[in-house]
Amino acid sequence: MRARAAGIANWAIALAIVGVILAKGDLSALRQLTSARLLPLGVSFLCSILVLLASCFKWRLVVRHHHPEAGLSWGHIFHYYALARLTGMFLPMPLSDMGVRMASLRVGHRVSVIDAGYTVYAERSFDLLAMLLSAAPAVLFLSGRWTATQATLLYLAVVAVVTAVLLRRPLLVVGLMSALFEWGRRWLRRIPRMSEWTGAAAPRRADETLLPGRDAFLLYAVSLVILWLMTLRFYSLLVAVRVEVGFIPLYFCVAIAQAVSVLAFTPGGLGILEAGWMGLFSIIGMRGDQILLAVLSARAYAILAAAALALLGWLVVRAPRARASAKEGPSAAGS
Repeated sequence: MRARAAGIANWAIALAIVGVILAKGDLSALRQLTSARLLPLGVSFLCSILVLLASCFKWRLVVRHHHPEAGLSWGHIFHYYALARLTGMFLPMPLSDMGVRMASLRVGHRVSVIDAGYTVYAERSFDLLAMLLSAAPAVLFLSGRWTATQATLLYLAVVAVVTAVLLRRPLLVVGLMSALFEWGRRWLRRIPRMSEWTGAAAPRRADETLLPGRDAFLLYAVSLVILWLMTLRFYSLLVAVRVEVGFIPLYFCVAIAQAVSVLAFTPGGLGILEAGWMGLFSIIGMRGDQILLAVLSARAYAILAAAALALLGWLVVRAPRARASAKEGPSAAGS
């Protein structure tokens, strides 16, 4: 009963915020959605596919290292990740992203909940690191203290220093991350009847949860690329609906928005994300009609792209099963 009441309250808050945004906006600008440019839309969708593939690549690295017995194929990984993105349009994003992937490993591949949670935690931790590298430059730029050029130079310097450190000690981030995870796991095991959820009878040592150094550095590098691809995806979408915004200012907005999105408690972040984007876009000087067009087209595009990618993921998983069934059919008939 409480869960249902909380769900209704979250939807009410989300719709109320969206209603306020629409009431205060210039809806005449939405007519530009009907004449969106197809080429930039195609680039944006291609970026969505690349982001999903890169994210799947990261998650698969972690799963293959920790649970090779699970036998996850690329198709499974793509399907689970795309399904998580789709449910993220209707459920709070932290719950949908982690919940769907954890449930998929638990139900389909008999991986314990805590171990499945660790694979998601490990993969997403590098996303958080990539966002944190942009935090100081983004704040300095968005606060008006630095120009876009100065903030970009600072960002490149920070990335260069962190990259140099991780080239020498690639397990630095993973070691800290694993130690924190195992500390939390030990505390969970003190709760009665939690052993069946936390996996092994004794907690793993931190060094047993570490990835190989090469894989750890790959996770870091791919996370940086994903953030730039997400910016290009959004930039292409805005070009498609004729909203003018600089790529570098948009990148800093994306970095801040992605970091804050983990706190969005409404279904799919509805309303919360739109309000945040409106604030960020107003800071970089966009007009009110452009802001409304940008945030609403982004929401519509996100839903359609997530649905298309989830369908593609389902087809990727279904195709091998269909071929196997087709082969079994003639064999059975011949026997």
